Amino acid sequence: MNKDIDLKPDEIKKSIWGLSQKRSKLQSRLMSLSPMIEGCIHKIYKKCGNPKCYCANGKKHGPYRAISKKTGGRTKLTYISDT
Repeated sequence: MNKDIDLKPDEIKKSIWGLSQKRSKLQSRLMSLSPMIEGCIHKIYKKCGNPKCYCANGKKHGPYRAISKKTGGRTKLTYISDT
């Protein structure tokens, strides 16, 4: 799988040019996508606070999906709905 070792300078230039063309096409596709949300996706598990609930002794409720983002030195969680 290491075929690039024996390439001649002209073949290397051709390969670089082809990769550059692929990169340009991928950049164009990426720029045409809708805006992205900045942050990290997390799965959150929670206790509900009811002492008789199963979550009081082990298994928590969830997973709930959330996006975390640092703003002004603090981390803010924004929950994502299932729909």
